[in-house]
Amino acid sequence: MKKILTLVMFAGLFINAQANHRYSELNLRMNDQVLFVASLDQVCFEAPSQVVTFHEVGPGQHHLYAAKVILNHWGHVIRKDVVFDGMIVIPEASKVNAVVNKFGNFKIRKVEPLFAVQAPVCQTPFYNPYVVNNNCGPAAMSNAEFGALLNAISGRNFESTRMQIALGAIHANYFTTSQVDAMMRLMTFESSKLTLAKEAYFKTIDQNIYYMVYDQFTFESSIRDLNSFIGRG
Repeated sequence: MKKILTLVMFAGLFINAQANHRYSELNLRMNDQVLFVASLDQVCFEAPSQVVTFHEVGPGQHHLYAAKVILNHWGHVIRKDVVFDGMIVIPEASKVNAVVNKFGNFKIRKVEPLFAVQAPVCQTPFYNPYVVNNNCGPAAMSNAEFGALLNAISGRNFESTRMQIALGAIHANYFTTSQVDAMMRLMTFESSKLTLAKEAYFKTIDQNIYYMVYDQFTFESSIRDLNSFIGRG
């Protein structure tokens, strides 16, 4: 029994460590370097600052609120001017430097890996019709490249345009399942999510955990359709 409890505790610590390595850090500032306050989901920074840093930010969509502040002679906030109030997308395991520009748009300026990435290890090749010699597998988009891609997609108002950008990137790059999941979160319609999931499957390097994207679907028929497409139906 003691050995079982030890193994359970070790497994829990391992899972937590793996989860922590998906977290990112967001450093936010205004384009004109003024003082502001901000909140990300339920985490609020009410002390005026020129740079606000959010730690342990999970990958995916988050609600960001930011407001420039006006202080009186005693340093008390007398007015708040909202400059951003909307959804943003954060890549995993990254240090993200972003700014709210003069037009009120959230822009990612720089993305760096937050944790050291181990070199890929050659394994038995998985089936991928886009690659002839696949002994070590292709490399997925880097955090910096993927952050720029998410920024480009989320900056468009029309879903048709967002899909064109996403599909163009899929045809030219490889992805992790979590990256595909993040792109799907930027789409509103179920049909768009399904099309993206199908197009991205054979360009995904960790197909063994592709079931993670199923949470994006509202209808069971979409899951059945995707399973049939990738040969699991």
